[in-house]
Amino acid sequence: MQKNASLSLSKLIFSALTGAFMALAFFSCAQNSAGISAIDAAVIFDYADETSLPSVTLSVFVQPTYDAERVASVSIEHLESGYTWTQNTPQIIPARNAKSWAGYRNFCPVQDQELPIGKYECRCTDAASETASAAFVVTYPQELLSLSQSQAETFLKSTAVTRYTALYDSDGVLIYFGDEDFDISKYATARTKRTVLSCYEGTLQCMLSRENLH
Repeated sequence: MQKNASLSLSKLIFSALTGAFMALAFFSCAQNSAGISAIDAAVIFDYADETSLPSVTLSVFVQPTYDAERVASVSIEHLESGYTWTQNTPQIIPARNAKSWAGYRNFCPVQDQELPIGKYECRCTDAASETASAAFVVTYPQELLSLSQSQAETFLKSTAVTRYTALYDSDGVLIYFGDEDFDISKYATARTKRTVLSCYEGTLQCMLSRENLH
């Protein structure tokens, strides 16, 4: 996956955010089942500050072969453990010149447990109760679970990292996401900034803690 693909995946995930993600993960997808033309999954490590351990969530979005607005629910199952997560009010992300995406960016691990690695199946059910499925695999360096933000940055120094910037207004609404090299003067309403580290061909993303601009 080239940089543009990495940026595209990152933008997809961030398009689902209305307020304030990231984790380290490698993902691979099995061939898509009928009804799903694409699937994007990302583990999110979200750092509240420089010293706390990150919160971890899993973001999964599918691009169905029909209108995404028809998706009634999205569920994911970790095949080894049988753990299943279901979102009955999926988020819809419009895609310019392409089919929209449906999914959820905040699938949380079972309480007091790590997000399991291994094979998952995503099921997408429409309003007529017809279900399509697609498989994907989650792996990530589990050492990161016990590292603070600064420690994680050190851990990633041996990895190719692309840095992105996310800007938010005073209401916490995302107003910019993209390369670090941009004209910030065009975003006069920006009040906070977060740096995003994207690794492993864009499938690993770490959202660093919020910085005040004013």
